[in-house]
Amino acid sequence: MEITSAFENAAIGMAVISPDSRNLRVNQALAQMLGYSRDEMLARSMHEVTHPDDVGHDLEQRDLCLAGKQDTCRHEKRYLRRDGSIVWANLTCTLVRNPDGSPLHFISQVQDITERKLAEQALRRSEERFRSLAMLSSDWYWEQDEQFRFTAFSGPKRTGLSRPSMGIVLMSRRWEANGAQPLHSTWEAHRALLQAHQPFFDFQYMRAVEGEPTRYLSTSGEPVFDEEGRFRGYRGTARDITPDKLAEQRLRETQAMLAMAAQIGRLGAWAWEVGQERVYWSPEVCAIHDVKADFAPTAAELFAFYAPEYRQTMCATIRACVNDGTPYDVETQVLTAKGRRIWVRIIAEAEWDAQGKVRRLQGACQDITESKRAAEEARLMAEQLTGTVLRLNAELEARVKDRTAQLELANKELQAFSYSIAHDLRAPLSSIDGFSKMLEQAAGSDLPQPAGHYLSRIRAGVRQMGELTDGLLALASLSRGELHGEVVDLAVLARAAVDACRERSPQRVVDVEIAPGLPVRGDPRLLAQVMGNLVSNAWKFTAKKDRARIEIGSMPGADGSQVHFVRDNGAGFDMAHASRMFDAFQRLHSLAEFEGTGIGLAIVHRVVARHGGRIWADAAPQQGATFFFTLGHAAG
Repeated sequence: MEITSAFENAAIGMAVISPDSRNLRVNQALAQMLGYSRDEMLARSMHEVTHPDDVGHDLEQRDLCLAGKQDTCRHEKRYLRRDGSIVWANLTCTLVRNPDGSPLHFISQVQDITERKLAEQALRRSEERFRSLAMLSSDWYWEQDEQFRFTAFSGPKRTGLSRPSMGIVLMSRRWEANGAQPLHSTWEAHRALLQAHQPFFDFQYMRAVEGEPTRYLSTSGEPVFDEEGRFRGYRGTARDITPDKLAEQRLRETQAMLAMAAQIGRLGAWAWEVGQERVYWSPEVCAIHDVKADFAPTAAELFAFYAPEYRQTMCATIRACVNDGTPYDVETQVLTAKGRRIWVRIIAEAEWDAQGKVRRLQGACQDITESKRAAEEARLMAEQLTGTVLRLNAELEARVKDRTAQLELANKELQAFSYSIAHDLRAPLSSIDGFSKMLEQAAGSDLPQPAGHYLSRIRAGVRQMGELTDGLLALASLSRGELHGEVVDLAVLARAAVDACRERSPQRVVDVEIAPGLPVRGDPRLLAQVMGNLVSNAWKFTAKKDRARIEIGSMPGADGSQVHFVRDNGAGFDMAHASRMFDAFQRLHSLAEFEGTGIGLAIVHRVVARHGGRIWADAAPQQGATFFFTLGHAAG
């Protein structure tokens, strides 16, 4: 009875088959799998519901069992459903014999593997598409077996590199004989990594063979394992990076020349290949002009730096140098990217090509503002000896106005910087996020799992970059604008912050205790940021506590001031790192533990400082943290 019940209730298809392949008994699972009733199945032989291409193999396996060469056969085969569709199955068929050894019947177990087969077919089609794309790309695609022999190799043929040329990077024992040398590692270290079946990325090596140009190549690979976890080889890509390496070499030579000039003359160097769009500036020249160290201006951008009254003269001077190689050594004024008007000395000389034409201008640029200023101050001092107190006051007033103008200009530059972040940085971030989402939706179920993971990582990185941008903007905005002093209840702000946290995490249960009233005087908008960030931090760092608790209140300070606090029983931190907790982008926990940008406490610190107060903390690992702060009087 138990055997009969197990047969009937089995989750997989089962059948009892006569030695001549007639169905003697089938269970409901097999009938449903093939779309027949049980009576219809019993009226047919098993060969009648088998795909014609697989009948021959079934008969061979049956005959081997009947001949006593095996008792059980296992293989994959195709069945035909009643509606004509194909069912892939994993078949296990065991011969049962009579006591005298004669065959009695076969017991078959049939497991539906159609979904797996369809997935394998989709994967093969995807790999075929990938290989087609690899043939069209500038990279090579390669596969190797467990003995590191190439089984697939495709890619561009225009470089003339062969499989042995690429294979040297893997397991060849004739590295030196083939003229290959790794650039940033050793062959022994690379070989150990491969023997450990580890992935490798951007492994670069040089191949120098007498009579042939030196080649630089880069390859990346990952190990391949089968379903049982056995190592089956490597697959990866490779590319010719010779142009990049030659460009790097030329750049290093140029940088060495410019560094020497800067060291000897305490000035910056510049160079311009005639006919090229951009001018090369050393980091020192970039610093003089208040731009980033890698800035390379176009001709139009270069002339825009010169003060308007000097542009025409400088244009004529440079043109003469290009036309007939006339060197120049001039003093002129420039307007830096920050609006500073400074004096510079520019020296240039020409370099000629084989045809006698100027092919390159190069020289130096030095900030001489201080020497000019010293000369001007000496002249003013001489005038002051014969001047009056009124003239001294007038000069002082002029300097104050000049400093005021500089501060106003600095504020305008800060606003322009914030605007640039908000528009120039957010737009490409939105594009990356949007196109990543469209790519994910367009690919649908055809998207291989690694690619889906990579798209998720891209979108997560975009979101984190957006949060960092918003935090940077918020931090910058705290330095501008006036404080509006009015009576504010921190308890009300705290409750609003807690409500926002509950909305974001409705599944969490957190005990929150807020004092009935915490009146202070300050800017309500900025103080809302203080409470929002402190409460949000407490909420975040108690996420791993079974019984989370947050307390918000105040108490008298040692100097008689009112000290407000936000306390939690969360992850806490080591007070040895407390000195940097209020710095921008500083984190006391890794992103893997708790997400965040590291900007919240910097905002809190700046707001408290602007209110004339101070903030500090007391914490211990896994014992929670308490943030204390005081507030002075905000300007009304």
